[in-house]
Amino acid sequence: MALKDSQIESFELKKEEKDKCSLKKDRLAILLLFVLYIVQAIPQGLIFVAIPVTLMSKGAKFTDLCVISLSYIPFCFKSFLSPLLNKYYIKALGRGKTYLIPSYFLLGTILLFIAQKGDELFEVTSIPMLNVVSIIVILILIPADISLDGWMVSLISSENSSSGAISQSIGFNLGFFLSFNLFLPLSSVDFCNKYIYSEFQATPLIPIRPYITGLAFFVFLAAFWVLFYLKEKEPESNSSVSIGEIMKTLKIFLVNHHFRRLFFIYSTWNIIFGPIHNLFPAQILEKGVSKELFTNLNTPITPILFIFTFWLGSLCKRFHETRVANGFWISRLFATFFIYGTIVYLHLIPEDFKTLILFLASLLTSVSYNGVSIALGVFANRVAKETYGGPILSTFGAIGSFSRLLSDIFVFTFVHYLGWDNIAVLTLMGVFCYAAVFIKGLNSFEKMSIRNLISEKIKVE
Repeated sequence: MALKDSQIESFELKKEEKDKCSLKKDRLAILLLFVLYIVQAIPQGLIFVAIPVTLMSKGAKFTDLCVISLSYIPFCFKSFLSPLLNKYYIKALGRGKTYLIPSYFLLGTILLFIAQKGDELFEVTSIPMLNVVSIIVILILIPADISLDGWMVSLISSENSSSGAISQSIGFNLGFFLSFNLFLPLSSVDFCNKYIYSEFQATPLIPIRPYITGLAFFVFLAAFWVLFYLKEKEPESNSSVSIGEIMKTLKIFLVNHHFRRLFFIYSTWNIIFGPIHNLFPAQILEKGVSKELFTNLNTPITPILFIFTFWLGSLCKRFHETRVANGFWISRLFATFFIYGTIVYLHLIPEDFKTLILFLASLLTSVSYNGVSIALGVFANRVAKETYGGPILSTFGAIGSFSRLLSDIFVFTFVHYLGWDNIAVLTLMGVFCYAAVFIKGLNSFEKMSIRNLISEKIKVE
């Protein structure tokens, strides 16, 4: 028995040493993904979060914001484009560089255009122009996102598959921090005079035009870094994979009832929680909380999410990813009731505790959302690593985009006609029904082998 224990201990030590070596080997790839996800998050945080929050504080209607959300529609179909980009590219540049470099130069140009417009895009009257800009940004991001999905799978070793989802999460959070949490309060004259300046001043700490111009140059620098200083290696796998083989694999996933259930959960879980979580900012702004205070509350959450993401990555290594997602899904149930109570009884909360309660509500919604998203993202990375890489990962991403799109359409449309109070009560009833029927579906993936799934003789017509 003692011999067996020593053998087990020796095996665990060797595995730990192997993981450390593979982590050192993947450091540059993880840094690359981290920086590039920051780049992709900056325009999204600015156009889909910072500007809409400003417009809500100025009286924009829910239907106006729904139109902005509709620009995500092309993102839902990126899985159909992914096999084409995976197959056709400029060999002199490489599979990823062919689409990343022009996309990032175009994103930088769009940011320069936004900087040139300045305060104009932050007015309710600019919503039609904002709709056009948001559609252009999404169309530019689609090939970049597909290429980055491919890099996430090919550049990082199997032992560190969770690192891809971690770098994506941290990169997106930092990108949103730069374009929303940091930008919005420090570009507000009221916030700067209240919390920063000792004497009244008529200009904010960071004017809109110089700051967004700086973000644009950061995007350009990332594009030049990818172009001149990164050598892309052609992955040995996926090089001879035909579009037909990739599409056949996707069909096999859809035929399998386990994956159909997972895809259903992927595409609906945002809808279930949307009326309360998505409209939390709008409701507290409507009840008199300033947009500067709201963004100020979210600022300390960013470093908390960094620590949380690293911890979650180690958690996904010790347990199955879908079990971790299941746990955070349950925590989101608790967060839903807490946020609902915060919105409804905000006027009864003493002023001394109001800031703390709002901070806890924002922290709960961020942690529960990131917990589910990262755990499912690690699972998607593993599926992609064991099959055809980027195109499979893009399929999961497209389903996630479809979920967010349906959530925004459902929330902004139904709330406009039925009112938030009615929709919120239906949401509280719906989350329990949803949990009772589908929460066990995540656990059915714990022992499923993706390779065995593909090797099964499943007849796909």
